[in-house]
Amino acid sequence: MCNNCHSTDLEPYRLSGEGEVVSYTIVNRGSTGFNIYTPYVYAVVRLKEGVLVEGQMTDVSPSDIRIGMPVEVVVRKLLEYGKDGLIIYGYKFRPKIK
Repeated sequence: MCNNCHSTDLEPYRLSGEGEVVSYTIVNRGSTGFNIYTPYVYAVVRLKEGVLVEGQMTDVSPSDIRIGMPVEVVVRKLLEYGKDGLIIYGYKFRPKIK
């Protein structure tokens, strides 16, 4: 639903998944389920289309993250829980491979 006019007459739009880091924080005390991954980086990324999205960084050391760093979306394991070991996947960002 559109936040402005409340219309439900919307069309799908595919985002590139490429962008750059505009802000980030290093999480040293994660919330339940994520505390085993600390420290990790949670970033705000501006995609090529201008949309701001946020997500966890992966495949990079927290000390190597920089504002303006080119990144791309990847699918990774977010967490695992329950006696059956249910795995939840989602998107994260990694430095863009040239």
